[in-house]
Amino acid sequence: MSIVSYVRKKASSSSLFEKMVFVAYVIREKMITIYFYMMKKYPLQNKIVFCSMKGDRYSDNPLYISNYIVNSGYDYEIVWLFNKNVEVELPTKVRRVRNDSLKAYKELATAKVWVDSNMKYTGFLKRQEQLYIQTWHGSYGLKKIGYDLGKIPLVDMRTVPYNMKSIDLMPVNSIRTADIYRRAFGYKGNFMYCGSPKNDIFFKSKKESIQLVKKYFKCEGKKIALYAPTFRRSYSTEFMKLDYKKILWQISNKFGGEWVILNRVHYKNLNDYAFSEEKDVLDASQYNYMQNLLMAAEILITDYSSCMFDFITVPKPCFIYAPDLIEYENSWGNYFRMSELPFPLAQSNDELIDNIKKFELAEYVTKVKQLHEQVGLCETGHASEKVADYIINFIETGKRK
Repeated sequence: MSIVSYVRKKASSSSLFEKMVFVAYVIREKMITIYFYMMKKYPLQNKIVFCSMKGDRYSDNPLYISNYIVNSGYDYEIVWLFNKNVEVELPTKVRRVRNDSLKAYKELATAKVWVDSNMKYTGFLKRQEQLYIQTWHGSYGLKKIGYDLGKIPLVDMRTVPYNMKSIDLMPVNSIRTADIYRRAFGYKGNFMYCGSPKNDIFFKSKKESIQLVKKYFKCEGKKIALYAPTFRRSYSTEFMKLDYKKILWQISNKFGGEWVILNRVHYKNLNDYAFSEEKDVLDASQYNYMQNLLMAAEILITDYSSCMFDFITVPKPCFIYAPDLIEYENSWGNYFRMSELPFPLAQSNDELIDNIKKFELAEYVTKVKQLHEQVGLCETGHASEKVADYIINFIETGKRK
């Protein structure tokens, strides 16, 4: 663990530190509110402001909604908010603005539409004539969120209700997802049961996209297994200890062909992770398009990440490697028991290798379909289009429908 990560963890565990942060947060909130109030004199523009993962990524559901609008040729201003050190190549029609800056606040204050995959900082003032679409960044995930955690940080206790009273629409990919958002966030607004925009990719032609991923990682002619562990708050490093050599051998022996493993670590754990030096294990952590990786991969190995549910939108083999299962469940709490899911569960490398060896596709697909029925899955393959149409209709008519 890096020094910075260590200090941040120790500081965040201090109740005094949390209270000091909260006071500073409230002061900052009031200053932002004053600025937004001053911006009310400016007219709203046919502009859409996107943000993903608090400005850290050009990704997730907002990306696919943005791409659909840009590629459809609509003449609206498209603005993306990014943090200072985020490097990304944008379409010519998309304008980049520094997140959490006065310029970003002005863009938000004068845009007709906001689209975000995470909670906005408090202090913003949304006018009645503006539309706020909150896509969130998971679906019917495994990890508990919001109030379902029981105890949440002081800042979140202010941020969550502040956002919920302003959000106009949340697109969802299942009935269970909507139930979670109502309970975990206290959301009382409207849902669009259209699927997740980022999962539209699984319903489209795959060949070209798969080739692009393989070309990027220089693994043409090989099959892809993706290892994508979720975010860890703790010091645990057990999830890093994957026996890549033996796993690659077993995958090749079971499924045939030559394979590589793309290693996609959560961006918040990059400083703590020791990457493998195996030649057929490639670092994909800086690759921006997670859904492309999921689509190109024929096998997924993960632990508690909601990407497992995205991956099986169209059923493919997913294996769970969770060596810190007890610690993680005590830390987060889960919506499902791991044994209720269709994915073979391993808490050691030997168990994982054995699960790959014994994997039966037909039985697995049946279990995946049962899970889809259980959660009320409503993926359509047209979620980006449906959300974009809602936005366009609002810009043109001012109506929310």
